[in-house]
Amino acid sequence: MGLIAIVSLFLLLLGIPVYYGFRYLMNKLDWEDRKREWVLWTLTLGSTPVLLVTLVLGFFIYINYYPQREFDKTAWEADPHKRYELMDDLITHKKLMGKSKAEVRQLLGEGSSGYAIDEWSYYTGMKPGFSFGPTVLVIRYKDGKVNDVGSYVD
Repeated sequence: MGLIAIVSLFLLLLGIPVYYGFRYLMNKLDWEDRKREWVLWTLTLGSTPVLLVTLVLGFFIYINYYPQREFDKTAWEADPHKRYELMDDLITHKKLMGKSKAEVRQLLGEGSSGYAIDEWSYYTGMKPGFSFGPTVLVIRYKDGKVNDVGSYVD
């Protein structure tokens, strides 16, 4: 089934209750039948695609949502599969910048993939939505101090 056929089917299925909802509301108005039907169809045909787009966007926003919390060492240690909720705070507020390797180890613990000399990584879990792998926090060092902090999907 093609995309146009699927969208048309959804518009039809959504348009039926929209039509009857507007029809119920329009019957309360004291208009002549011809004018009422014209306005009814105009409202139905105009609002149904808008409603469909709103529902689809709402669905994508809903499945991609996750709380972004302030970094907390206890929460970081307690649930490694939800570290992505804390990771954004570390990156955006640059909380690790300039720290030594010992300070990072004390704050975040042992990394999930071992330690390269100047790059450490930490498993942070699977973000909700359409991610295709776990998210990893990557910390890069220069001269023994944190120089760059970022993330990628493994």
